[in-house]
Amino acid sequence: MRTLLLLRHAKSSWKHADLHDHQRPLNERGKRAAREIGEFMKRNAPLPNLVLASSAVRVQETLSLWKAAAGYEGLIEIKSELYLAEPNTYLACLNALNHEANVVMCVGHNPGLEQLVTTLTGQVEELPTAALAQIDAPVATWSRLAPTTACKLVNVWRVKQLPPSET
Repeated sequence: MRTLLLLRHAKSSWKHADLHDHQRPLNERGKRAAREIGEFMKRNAPLPNLVLASSAVRVQETLSLWKAAAGYEGLIEIKSELYLAEPNTYLACLNALNHEANVVMCVGHNPGLEQLVTTLTGQVEELPTAALAQIDAPVATWSRLAPTTACKLVNVWRVKQLPPSET
């Protein structure tokens, strides 16, 4: 059994209209949400052995704030192909892993992440910014993960619905 975590980047800023979409940073709400989901995961969700992340600025900022809040010190691979990726691209990246990680987290964008949840589990779930989905995949290796794998959606956590921090 493998665990796949899908984290959508936190809320980005539209303040600088001249920036290319790839370069958009987080806004203040997004920065708070990235820290909140990190703190939540530290207490309540499995931390990944490996993170695969889009190269977009808003994803990198989300990941940096999440990492500090979650206390994550594991491996992170930045994948330019995950920028606005479709489910098949996520699956290709996961299938190509040579890492023995039992828990992998992909950090990226919609609609690709929502579509990936549906592709793997048959369930339609909304993933607002900074939402985290946990999927159990009954495979021995990531190379076996496919659209036909009978995965189970364990949970979806949305920042607005998280319990208050204990700190």
